[in-house]
Amino acid sequence: MACCQGAKCNGDKQRLKVCLQVVIIANSVVYFALSFITVPLYSLGVQMGSDFRPHIFSPEIKSRLMDIANANKDKVRINSA
Repeated sequence: MACCQGAKCNGDKQRLKVCLQVVIIANSVVYFALSFITVPLYSLGVQMGSDFRPHIFSPEIKSRLMDIANANKDKVRINSA
C-alpha cells in the first residue's frame, strides 16, 4: 500500500481491519459449529466394530442405532430386489 496517501490510506486500512475481523469471527463460528458434527461422527466411527462400548453409548442408544441400521438394511434389500 505504498501508493496510499493521507486519509485515503487510513480509510482503506480501517476497512481492511474490519474485513479481517469479520473473516476471523465467521471462521471461528464455522469451526465451532462443525465441531458439533465431527465429535458424534468420530464416536460413531470409533464404534464401527461389532461391539458397542457402554462408556460411549448407553444401551438405549445402542438399541436405537441398531434399529435404524436394520431398517436401512431392509430398505436397501427391498429397493435392490
